[in-house]
Amino acid sequence: MRRRPGKPNGFTLLEVLVAVVIFAGSIAVISRLISLGLDNAEYARLQAEGLLLVENRFSEIDADMDDDASVSAPGDMFPGWSVDSSNDSAGDYLYRITITAKHKNGVNVAMTRLYFDQSEAEQAASQNSSSGSTSPSSSSSSSGSAAGGS
Repeated sequence: MRRRPGKPNGFTLLEVLVAVVIFAGSIAVISRLISLGLDNAEYARLQAEGLLLVENRFSEIDADMDDDASVSAPGDMFPGWSVDSSNDSAGDYLYRITITAKHKNGVNVAMTRLYFDQSEAEQAASQNSSSGSTSPSSSSSSSGSAAGGS
């Protein structure tokens, strides 16, 4: 292709404007992606802290440190957190314990575990076996006291 003798070499104003618009748009998209990445990193950090607090509380329960005075408050380890627990029965000697860690920014981490109370089950089994072997004597003594009271 030949150039016309009067046409200058270089970019036109339209080409420069298109290049600037594309550059500004790409900078805006990249900055938004960086912002989203930082927000997600903060959320992941808070989730990890909450999970550590919940696991720590379950470890305290496993070690029977639940009512001990040496148990640290969650704010000592990670500021801004509070930990709540709920305990309800899920069957005979089986308990469902739910621990929820809540951050002041609105992040919640909850975990539920089932615990079997071995000592309570053994105690109930020993009471049942002892009451089963002495049930004839206990029924005769109760009928005897009823007859003596009349």
